[in-house]
Amino acid sequence: MREDAIQLSALEGCIDLEQIPFDRSLIVFSKFLLDVSREYLKENKIEHDFFEWIDETLRFPVLFFSGKCSVEEFGGRRIDAWVRHDAEKNSLKKAILRAIVCCLYEGTSDRGEEYETPEMMELFFSVLLDIDVHLCSRFRQFFENEIGC
Repeated sequence: MREDAIQLSALEGCIDLEQIPFDRSLIVFSKFLLDVSREYLKENKIEHDFFEWIDETLRFPVLFFSGKCSVEEFGGRRIDAWVRHDAEKNSLKKAILRAIVCCLYEGTSDRGEEYETPEMMELFFSVLLDIDVHLCSRFRQFFENEIGC
């Protein structure tokens, strides 16, 4: 079994993900990515300019879900993240950008389907696996601490 599946299963044993609001899961994941990005900046794995963009971008979920950012602004930042992802050559930065994109969805698909926390958590663990396998267990612990397990 892959590490992402192991950690998701462990999390589901502790928390009923169906009870966690979609926006709350995105905000917690955003906070985690920001913490990891700060570490990567200190370790010189990413550049300061890239970190500043990450820091600014990962504020958008809180702004959007608190009504301080429009759908257009939120969607525009998602498009910007995808453009950066598609143009990026560095595999670490590309993986980080993919994880950031996961934080920039409103809660419903283009077809009007509601995103749900259990499916998003599976996606979060999967994209973390692409960055660094050890991030999966760290995220599970972070999420448990944030939600209260």
